[in-house]
Amino acid sequence: MLPKEHTIVSVDEENPQTKTIYVGCEDMPKPGQFYMVWLPGVEQKPFSVAGVAPLRFSVCAVGPFSSKFASMKKGGKVWLCGPYGNSFSLHGKKIVAIGGGYGAGPMRYLSLLAKKQGVEPVLIIGARSKDRLMKGENGMRTVFATDDGSQGIKGNAVDALKGVLKEGKVDVVYACGPEKMMGAVGKLCIEKGIKCQLLLERYMKCGFGMCGQCSIGEKLVCFDGPVFGAEIVEDVEFGKFHRDCAGRKKIL
Repeated sequence: MLPKEHTIVSVDEENPQTKTIYVGCEDMPKPGQFYMVWLPGVEQKPFSVAGVAPLRFSVCAVGPFSSKFASMKKGGKVWLCGPYGNSFSLHGKKIVAIGGGYGAGPMRYLSLLAKKQGVEPVLIIGARSKDRLMKGENGMRTVFATDDGSQGIKGNAVDALKGVLKEGKVDVVYACGPEKMMGAVGKLCIEKGIKCQLLLERYMKCGFGMCGQCSIGEKLVCFDGPVFGAEIVEDVEFGKFHRDCAGRKKIL
């Protein structure tokens, strides 16, 4: 699949570091799937889908590529390959969707789709502080959690999940965010016997299983995922290691 050129149609500022970029592309990928985004002369990186009609991506400016992508304006050009990977599977009548940091983008998309299908979603958005939180979703119950207590509950997204679970039965928990956060979510769900699906992020060069850069144990995030069941947290590499651009293991 060759990259296709698309035009940025609008940009929404989520917080000083994070933008959601709307691209003039009418693809209808499923929640959990991702695209390889290419900026000529810079690099290409994977980005999970944060919404459709038009297609959108949430990006936090943390490195050279993401800073460039986040700084782009309406009318700018990006090249996309995708969609790649598997997707979330919606089950049950009540779900919790947890987004840590810019992982809130894909979780808002999942929650909106769930609501349209008659599922009751609770959206949890977590960050270190108020100025790092992404926005909630109008007309949907959203629980904010900040480490410093500057907005919502004082604590992390897992603390917020524990509070929601005390209120009554939850059929499935979904999460996207820092790997250590997802590890805690997965372990809690295993302990309580709740179904759980996690959207992983790893370094990728190709996006379709050729380069091996996104390996986690014997699995490839792009080819076997990026959505995995909670059992992935029991892998020896989960939450402990990732691989850099040369394929070397690095401690998280």
